[in-house]
Amino acid sequence: MIIAKLLSNINAERDALRHKLMRELTANEVICRDIIRMGPVAFAAFCGKLKASGLLKDFRCETISRHFHNVLRAVVALEAEFLNQPTGVDVPPQILNNNRIYPYFKDCVGALDGTHIRVKVPRELAPRFRGRKEWPTQNVLATCSFDMKLTYVLPGWEGTASDSRILKHALDREDKLLIPQGKFYLVDVGLPLRSGLITPYRGVRYHLNEYSRRGPQNAKELFNHRHASLRNVIERAFGVLKKRFPIIATGTEPHYSFEIMIEIILACCIIHNFLMGVDPHENLIAEVNRELMHAEADHHVSTSALATDTDYRIGVMLREQIASQMWNDYHNNLATFGPVIQKSNIKNRMKTLKRTFAECKDLFHGLSGFAWNPVTKLFEATFDVWKQLIQEKSEARKRMHTPINNYDKLYEIYSEQRAIGEYAKSAREKVRRWQREESSSQIDLNDTFENVIMFDSEFNWANDNNMNSPEPSLHP
Repeated sequence: MIIAKLLSNINAERDALRHKLMRELTANEVICRDIIRMGPVAFAAFCGKLKASGLLKDFRCETISRHFHNVLRAVVALEAEFLNQPTGVDVPPQILNNNRIYPYFKDCVGALDGTHIRVKVPRELAPRFRGRKEWPTQNVLATCSFDMKLTYVLPGWEGTASDSRILKHALDREDKLLIPQGKFYLVDVGLPLRSGLITPYRGVRYHLNEYSRRGPQNAKELFNHRHASLRNVIERAFGVLKKRFPIIATGTEPHYSFEIMIEIILACCIIHNFLMGVDPHENLIAEVNRELMHAEADHHVSTSALATDTDYRIGVMLREQIASQMWNDYHNNLATFGPVIQKSNIKNRMKTLKRTFAECKDLFHGLSGFAWNPVTKLFEATFDVWKQLIQEKSEARKRMHTPINNYDKLYEIYSEQRAIGEYAKSAREKVRRWQREESSSQIDLNDTFENVIMFDSEFNWANDNNMNSPEPSLHP
């Protein structure tokens, strides 16, 4: 009787402590995201889903380890709801509503790629897992839709295995990767070109700025650019997944066995898909997008041995058909409407103009012997004056004969916007300024009030007609 009462009291204390902890955890959005990796509302919804499925219930008198594994398996058991391969019946809205992509990629159902995740394995097995990284990894194959939800995930392959080998295995296993008839995934050049797997052209640039002055010069460059802009959804999905769950981040030292890490990866992918529907965390997505944008530049796809089987030839014809139609439409639109001007193009052009003006303003401001000629668009001076300036500032040479278009208009626009540092003061300069002001504000008691000029460290009230509400005036 006494023992039962003690156990009851202990359980009540545990329940009270658990409820208090959960209240404090879910009351703060920042803390909740930092610890649980999702917001309080999403966490409550996910807990409710696990309970409603009957896969998880409240436990008592269990170790933390057993609780962890119970929750882990309950989450993985939700795979039928959250890991669904596409049927290809409908065109993804991200393609349908983008005239740069549609109708060329109307039969595309997603993107496919692999990613490496660190593992802990016995020393004798480590060579099979140590591929491109300095530490053992597993190579995880995954596909995703264009809303960054993962549709197929196959973890567990050793890090030395190539993506093409893992893909071949994924297409021929019990729970296989399905590619709907007449549809395809976008993949990178590490995988073979097939009717259901469309790669970029080899030996051709990609990640170009489509509407820059250089722009795509042929159908292959245009295809590679749009292919890359659409395929990078899988890189974004991997980026968000790893940022949200540091336990599977590539450089993180694993604490669990290889088998448990496979289950953790699957659970993280399922939770990721759930959160992309209810709590996508736009700041996290924006951070990943910025990192990928900064990592991209002009790339060349390397050449390698090409397959010659029938399915490869079908893939070649499909890619050629898409690229040809895309290029014809692109070329016709340029001829009819000219290049499409986007917001980013305008912003970049404004930055260039402002930088050019700043360089010229800094170079010629206050110099004697120079005069602006609005006809030739040049700063003109005698040869000796130019020679002396070039000796002092070598960057002036290009301004000697290169016209500065619209300089007079740029002066009107930007001259008042430039930061010139006139208000910058060090501590020593501040003290000296105060000392000067104090010495100049000494009042002669024999002087009349009208002749007294009053100073303040932040306001200059001299000659102010309204002494009751002075306007601030910054002064050196």
